[in-house]
Amino acid sequence: MYHRGWPPSAVLKDTFTVLRDARAAQGLVSSVVPDEIGGARTAVTELSAHGHRRIAFINNVDDIPATHGRLGGYRSALAVAGIPFDPDLLVFDRPETFAGYRAGKVLLGRADRPTAIFCFNDQVAMGVYQAAHELDLRIPEDLSVIG
Repeated sequence: MYHRGWPPSAVLKDTFTVLRDARAAQGLVSSVVPDEIGGARTAVTELSAHGHRRIAFINNVDDIPATHGRLGGYRSALAVAGIPFDPDLLVFDRPETFAGYRAGKVLLGRADRPTAIFCFNDQVAMGVYQAAHELDLRIPEDLSVIG
């Protein structure tokens, strides 16, 4: 998981194998890994294309490639759209529903709240949906969310 290296077993030598979200040492087995930067860039570009200028990002607190790649894609998309990076719109927390709820309450409770939130994953987005509901914010009328 998380783009880790994996030593393929000799048992797989003559078996067609593709690793998902991992890479084999010396490229002995084919692999597929997510484009963390491109995925984040696409999500934030979509939000900015719909007029959002205050786009928050609830990122993962874990030190894994997805955390760093998605942050890079987020910042890249903001720059291309001419939106200055605002560190107050960046929150690091666990990739869980309650963390999304907690971060959503903080971000959406501000006077200068974001109009869109890019979430590390769908579980975080579910927490943001709950926070928005409690604050009487309607999706998509008042807030856009991408998980």
